[in-house]
Amino acid sequence: MVKKNKFEEVGKEDVDAEHVSSGNESSNGFDDLDCGYTPPEREEYALSDKAVEMNQRHSDKQGKVHSFNWVLEGHAALPAQQWNPDLYANATETETSDAYGSKYAQEAKCTILDGHSNLPETLDAEVNQLSLGHSNLLVQLLESESCTEAKLIDVAKELSGRIELMEKKQAWSNKEVKHLQGLNERLLKRIVELKGTVKTLNSKIDPLTLDDSLNQFVEQCLGSEDVIYLVGGFDGFSFLPSLDSFSPSLDILTPLKPMAVGKSYASTVALDGKIFVLGGGDGACWFDTVDCYDRSRDDWTTCPSLTHNKGSLAGVNVNGRIYAFGGGDGSQCFSDVEIFDPTHGKWIKNQPMLEKRFALGGVALNGAVYAVGGFNGIQYLSSAERLDPREPNWKMLPVMSAGRGCHTLAVLNERIFSIGGYDTGAKAMVATVEVYEPRMPSWVTVEPMNYTRGYHSSAVLGGSIFTFGGVKGEADTILDVLWCD
Repeated sequence: MVKKNKFEEVGKEDVDAEHVSSGNESSNGFDDLDCGYTPPEREEYALSDKAVEMNQRHSDKQGKVHSFNWVLEGHAALPAQQWNPDLYANATETETSDAYGSKYAQEAKCTILDGHSNLPETLDAEVNQLSLGHSNLLVQLLESESCTEAKLIDVAKELSGRIELMEKKQAWSNKEVKHLQGLNERLLKRIVELKGTVKTLNSKIDPLTLDDSLNQFVEQCLGSEDVIYLVGGFDGFSFLPSLDSFSPSLDILTPLKPMAVGKSYASTVALDGKIFVLGGGDGACWFDTVDCYDRSRDDWTTCPSLTHNKGSLAGVNVNGRIYAFGGGDGSQCFSDVEIFDPTHGKWIKNQPMLEKRFALGGVALNGAVYAVGGFNGIQYLSSAERLDPREPNWKMLPVMSAGRGCHTLAVLNERIFSIGGYDTGAKAMVATVEVYEPRMPSWVTVEPMNYTRGYHSSAVLGGSIFTFGGVKGEADTILDVLWCD
């Protein structure tokens, strides 16, 4: 059994009607009459023809609308993407030459849009463009005399493809929203944690003892173990009297009460909650002064002076006493060792080092004093020596790979790091790092720093080595901070 096509049936009726109308006109023979006279019968037949033609047009458009609805019903399984019908308001109000075509086109579009009302705002523009383009296309097709079922099917398929694309974009948007929701949850948890931290910090602050010093506030909150103190230095133009506390965990640099005079090439030692600044120079002369900063009072006091004016010396704290060794005064290099005992309030000379060492590196490890590298007045040294306070003399240690001076030493995990400085092999400032472990017979080269530098400072805090400032060459100042875990 052959299924009849609705569009074919509508077309056949139109053709038959046209044949009937033409047959009536021909059989009456009105074309042979004189044009100046119109019989009543002619007017009556003309009105009849107009009525038939209007009925045929109305029937044609109704057939097209019904056929399009049939096509849409065949695609009822289209994905139910969430569309916003408000975006189609302008499209559905499009003026057409025929009221019936506009009405049924709007009903057909509403059939597609039914149930789709929550499209994300991010897709509004694209959906609006899709809406306007296809709505106008549907109106044109429904009003066109040449509209066929195949064209309507193609339009429906294209709409289906567009809806599928919208579905994919909706899925992506849902995924992004889910990600942002997860991020928001993590941020909320972090806020709760920070509120707890603030509450803990507030509980540690005693308003009766808290003064105007921001340094004391930082120490009360974090403890002095989380703060590195930066003393003096040279900024390329002048020698600095400044004192700053730096908290790596908060990334905060806090200015404190400065020294009385600016200086560089000094050595600093921490002892009993105080910071001692030994010797140094200001470019015009070298100092024998010892300045003491009391962190609890944010104030400086003067201590007994060294036995010599000197700078680029080393200082360490061993068993509650300060050891100052090496250095020079611009005309000679020293091997001297001085010891300051706060209980006695004076400096006492001790057994000198085996080598004169200017711009050396010095540290304390397991109760012993280590002196490494430096300049002896003739050349930079690769040698190292150690003093155990329980023994009367210094003892030579394995040498480094090359002579080195203007470097720093740092102790981490029972190992001594020799960092940067001037290398006689390279004849320049270097970024290399060598490590010495007392139980091993030699120095080992490890990963270098990011930059070459000398005359810098180093400190150990929280399992990391921090390196501050320094120079790359004679006049190339480095102001950054580098740390190594």
